[in-house]
Amino acid sequence: MSDSEFVLISSGKNTNLSKSLEYGIMQTNMWNMEEFDGNVKMILNGKALNFNIKINDARCKQDTIFGYPEVAVGKNLMNQDFKGDKEFKISFPARVIDIMNNAIKLSTEFSIINFEPCDLPFNLSYDFWIKDPSSFDMPGEEDYEIMIWLFRNTQKPIGSRTGIEKLRCIMDGKEENVEFSVWVGRGAKWKTITFIMENSNKIKSQSISIFMGDFFKISTKYVENTFLKKSVMGIEFGTEFGNPSKIRTNLEIKLSRLMISINSEDIDLLEYRC
Repeated sequence: MSDSEFVLISSGKNTNLSKSLEYGIMQTNMWNMEEFDGNVKMILNGKALNFNIKINDARCKQDTIFGYPEVAVGKNLMNQDFKGDKEFKISFPARVIDIMNNAIKLSTEFSIINFEPCDLPFNLSYDFWIKDPSSFDMPGEEDYEIMIWLFRNTQKPIGSRTGIEKLRCIMDGKEENVEFSVWVGRGAKWKTITFIMENSNKIKSQSISIFMGDFFKISTKYVENTFLKKSVMGIEFGTEFGNPSKIRTNLEIKLSRLMISINSEDIDLLEYRC
């Protein structure tokens, strides 16, 4: 990786700026903003990706979160490419059954540096869209979104709390079974399944690895039979945040590592060219 620095800054009506990385993209992705006063910065250098977000005023499209600044590989919910400079090791869309049967480990190391106000709703999360691989439309009633929240502050997920699941994770280098609450519901047409690491709001800095296939296997308990016939569009990781009734936002997160291991081969998703 280069030691030089690259900065994306969204402000005003420039709600989504992006940069191609080696295997995907990073993007500011303020999808719910018509226009805003302030800025959303993503600063990538040879050591980390920093999310620096400061919003003073905004005009939102919907009564929900402001956006999802992220790093992503594969395709988005509309089947559009997150096109990187190199070919990724998994061809997306990828069949759900193949994701479940392959050894895919997702690893990150993060620090929550600062957030204001203290009740600011936000999370740090993985996001996966599951749908018909031939569709270029918005997800429909028979499609799915799976989210895995590694940190949250006051934000309520879609739906209701349906269960508790223990899944193996590697926490700061030690493998252990970690409890995740499972929330299921529909905020739009599609069904959303959200895994939230219990007590995650108390751990503001940590290294964690999860096993993607394990979460998809557990998800089969909360879906219909059509789930296994569908495909995963890509892998996205970022921060959802914001509350239209309390616009002023100050949020800073440092992402020191974002890796995918496929059959023991490590891929650095923060790698980029100048």
